[in-house]
Amino acid sequence: MKTLKTSVLASGFWRLKAHRWHLGAYGCPTCAGKVFRVDLDDKVTIVADVPSRPFGLGFLPDGDLLVASVTRRLILKFGAEKPVIHADMTDVASGYLRGRAVTR
Repeated sequence: MKTLKTSVLASGFWRLKAHRWHLGAYGCPTCAGKVFRVDLDDKVTIVADVPSRPFGLGFLPDGDLLVASVTRRLILKFGAEKPVIHADMTDVASGYLRGRAVTR
């Protein structure tokens, strides 16, 4: 049986939510309003500033990042340009968005 070793890639975060692996590890702290990318060399970068509590993460086939803005009830797309609204859920979501911003 092969023994696997775990290691800490980054520390100092509080309440990471909806972390997803995609070309590195992404974490989404709800209180900081930012999405972080942690790569396998322990490098931490901010990849998105999200107003009003980011929660779910997803990725489009072209690699663009999708993030659910919980209190605004929006799915925001972060690509090469500034963030844009990918989906407006205000008419169909009666409360805060929860879960993942996943596409298939």
